[in-house]
Amino acid sequence: MSDDITKIVNNLLDGVHGISKSETIIGQPQQTGDAVVIPVHRLKVAFGAGSAKAGAHRGKAGADTLGQGAGGAIELDPVAAIAIGKDGHAHLLTVDSDAGSMWANLLNEVPDLVGKLAHTLSTRVSYELAHRGVKGEIADGAPEDKALPKKEDE
Repeated sequence: MSDDITKIVNNLLDGVHGISKSETIIGQPQQTGDAVVIPVHRLKVAFGAGSAKAGAHRGKAGADTLGQGAGGAIELDPVAAIAIGKDGHAHLLTVDSDAGSMWANLLNEVPDLVGKLAHTLSTRVSYELAHRGVKGEIADGAPEDKALPKKEDE
């Protein structure tokens, strides 16, 4: 009975082997105008198999119940394209479906990041001034002339 699950796993592996060739990852070059474009993909493979055996009594003493299963998934995602211009130089062009939203999210967070950076810097400056014995402190609404000591030449 373990031969059945072995056959299933071997069939799954044969299928994975059939799709995971280098031609699947690096696609066929395509001529587009003066350039040649070569697609690049990411291949994700996941599978599992299992078998369970339990004793059962269905009218027969010593009868066994056996359960087997296997499953898998294959995902092929475009991640980049290699573009070769008529000058012979290759350029890697990444493909990211979330790139626009990533930049939008980053731009939305810039004000918060700047505020946190300013707060961290003001805290650090206050700490340094206090430990150096310099009078004056940085506080919300404190005038700039009281925040830091004046230079001797001012």
